[in-house]
Amino acid sequence: MKYRISIVFLGVAMIISSCKTTFQMTGKGENFNALTRITEPGIVYAGPRGGDNGANLVFGGLQNNVWNIYSKEKVLSASFTQKTNGVSGCYSPDYCAETNNIAFAYLSDGNMDICSINGKNGKAITKLISSTDQEFNPSWSPDGKFLTYETGVPLCAYTGLVFGGKVVSLDRIMSNQIWVKDLNSNEVKMIGIGNFPKFSPDGKQIAFIKTQNVKGGYGGSICVMTPDGENLKQLTDVSVGYPSSPSWSSNGKNIVFSLSKLKDKSKYINIYSVDVTGENLKQYTQYAHNLTPCLSNDNYLYFTSDRGSKEFKYSIWRFKID
Repeated sequence: MKYRISIVFLGVAMIISSCKTTFQMTGKGENFNALTRITEPGIVYAGPRGGDNGANLVFGGLQNNVWNIYSKEKVLSASFTQKTNGVSGCYSPDYCAETNNIAFAYLSDGNMDICSINGKNGKAITKLISSTDQEFNPSWSPDGKFLTYETGVPLCAYTGLVFGGKVVSLDRIMSNQIWVKDLNSNEVKMIGIGNFPKFSPDGKQIAFIKTQNVKGGYGGSICVMTPDGENLKQLTDVSVGYPSSPSWSSNGKNIVFSLSKLKDKSKYINIYSVDVTGENLKQYTQYAHNLTPCLSNDNYLYFTSDRGSKEFKYSIWRFKID
């Protein structure tokens, strides 16, 4: 298996490189309540999860060309802790408040497995899901008893990257599978085709992306289904663009996500939300590249952005929503 790894645990193609473009903190049409940079520029930090009541935020960080998992016990504190020390990389963290555990994709010898570590005092890594397949994008059920995840080909940053002997394309990613594992019984079930699965706050639904071919390129839809793979419902139209990284509001009534619009000449990636009814599509950002949104239970939207930095030099930010 040939790797030029810049695998994106963020869920969107993200190129880590120098660029002449420098973004201001806000752009035209943006007006945020309490916009705050959570991680300082210099090292790329991205993919926030957790952050409820201003505590226990987990995220990825790229240092010395390797992704690892980090955590902040207090969101606004300058101090944070590196939780993993993977040689090849640790990606796509998800935090379970009930158990204080962090699940993530662990890359070793060309294979991705799902592992976990305790967010408070754990150093030992527990392997939760391991096979010859690539497993990534884990999401805890709220009680920590189930895990949903994706298998197949991770979305990669470099066009032409060779993965498993074949060039990566969205055609291959379109056939990725979504699985659920019962961590008590160890029962594993494939429940559908899609990307970026995410448990709802009550554990009764899973949001995910259904990627499709559309005129002019690729698109996707925000969809939801029950954990048994039934009651599928499409919330957004595939013609709008390519969504990624869905995340639920704490009351389960809305889903936030990043969206790359097909007809957006600026080529920015922005953050939107939609009701679980499929109504009230709302845009939050309009400037720079804004990825991996996560809503906390105190109504802060955490996200990854290169605003206030050179293009593709990402930090974690947050702002208060109504």
